[in-house]
Amino acid sequence: MKNVIISRKNGRTTLLRHYLMAFKLINQQKSQHKSFRPSILNTVNEILMFMVSMVLEKLKIYVSKKIF
Repeated sequence: MKNVIISRKNGRTTLLRHYLMAFKLINQQKSQHKSFRPSILNTVNEILMFMVSMVLEKLKIYVSKKIF
């Protein structure tokens, strides 16, 4: 992935990149620690999924404004 992205998209792509990083870290934690609480994992995962859905919703609104 290129570091230089159009300024309008910058915030969205970095948020998605952070989500992917966090997801990888959670999966590493899960595999390393068997006693890692799944409830915490599910809560964090739900929060991250919500953030991604919000970003995609904003992106959809932005695209629809550009088209029409």
